[in-house]
This record gives sequence, structure tokens and C-alpha cells, in this order.
Amino acid sequence: MVIQWIEVEWGKDARGAQAATRRNQLPTALPLPELVLKPETEIVVQRLSFSDVGNFEAPIIAVEESERLGLPRLPGIELELLPNQLVATLRQEMKWTDIYRPQIVVPMSTWSRLTWNERVSCEHTWRYKQTTLNIACLAPFSPSIFLDQPPISERADLRNLY
Repeated sequence: MVIQWIEVEWGKDARGAQAATRRNQLPTALPLPELVLKPETEIVVQRLSFSDVGNFEAPIIAVEESERLGLPRLPGIELELLPNQLVATLRQEMKWTDIYRPQIVVPMSTWSRLTWNERVSCEHTWRYKQTTLNIACLAPFSPSIFLDQPPISERADLRNLY
């Protein structure tokens, strides 16, 4: 399983047209780094963070590998591995109501994308985040898996953030 977590964060000063144009030009998928995985590695998580602090350039990148001792803990997401598929659901605390919880189903040998946004309080001001989660249930995988073919399903839960 491969998870690519792309987070874009900005403040009030970066809500204008020029910064919005730059944010909207950011990719929803990037190539994975070339990795030499241990034979026991079953899950790879790549986290990329873009911010207005860095003018939305040169993301901070982290890559984690793990054995299947349990699904990785991702902020705001519940992952459930079922026979022949993975289900990713936004957690309650990430939503404004208890009714609607967006989710995607990722069948084995495919990949899917879930995108959402939120406004968070940070030091007496608002920060805004848009997160894109690309999940592939493939083995083996190529570094360009999220670029070679479109996702089998795509779900966006985007709100107007004032």
C-alpha cells in the first residue's frame, strides 16, 4: 500500500488572487521518491507540505515505511482494510456535522484520491488547509503510480472557507 499525503497551508495574507493562483497550480499528485524497500515493508507513506511561508515552493517531504503491524495513523482519516479493498473515511472531528462523512473505497490493484479543506485556529488567527490523499493498493508499485493513470475514484469535500 502506498499513501501520498499532500497538504497545502496558508494564512489570511495569502488568500488574495496572486497566492490563490499559485495554490491552485500546485499538483494533486507527485512522483514518489526512488526507494529501496525492505522485503517486509508493506506500507509506504509520503507526506508533502506546501505553505505560504515558503511561497508554496519546495515542499517539506517525509517518507515512512512500515510493516503491516497496523494501518498508519493519519490525522483526520480512518483507514479500514477489508477483503479486497481499503476504505478511507474522514473522522468526525474533521467535519462540521455528524451526518456526512466523505469516504473513498480503494479496490486492490487500483488507487483513489480524497481531497478536503478546513479552517483551523492558530495563535489568534485563522490558517487554511487543503489536503489531498492519494492511496494505492498495489504491490509492486512504480514511483509514478499517481501520474501514470487516473484514480479509479475521486472524492472532494471542499467548503467555502471565509
